[in-house]
Amino acid sequence: MKFNFSKPDKSKLDKLLLFKDMNIASNEAIFQFFFENLSYKEFNNYLGLDLKDKENIIFNDTYFKDGFKKLDESNYINEEYAKLLNGIQFKDKEYTLSNLILKKNLLIPFEDINVKEDNYYIEKTNVGYFDKDFSYLAISKDDVVWMSLDPSEINTMRPVAPKFEGDV
Repeated sequence: MKFNFSKPDKSKLDKLLLFKDMNIASNEAIFQFFFENLSYKEFNNYLGLDLKDKENIIFNDTYFKDGFKKLDESNYINEEYAKLLNGIQFKDKEYTLSNLILKKNLLIPFEDINVKEDNYYIEKTNVGYFDKDFSYLAISKDDVVWMSLDPSEINTMRPVAPKFEGDV
């Protein structure tokens, strides 16, 4: 089947497809980087982008030019439920509630992905780091984290948590 697009529509479609591919590539790069447990200072070297190439420049400027956000631990340790659970630990046959550590300068997602619907649906992953080790609570089963009070979880719960009622 053949489609006949006007020049402006063809240009918009081409940009949509380009940014779709770049959305996938940027998120794959970021999440692969998370699994490598590298510090944010190593990210540009990790990407190895040729910043003389037009598409690489667009990719870098669109997704990484603003860098990564330095996170403030007080925004997380002062949360009501984090303070309430502070110091509580338990372990049984399968489950463990304990503190885990995010290493200094380790990149982490800290909010949901933002989608710019008015700009070719560009997806920006909110990535940040702490400038010192950060401790957070987690429930694990057989050494696999099930739930945690890491920054991403806190930030996604923050808008709705005050509306909870009853025994939660």
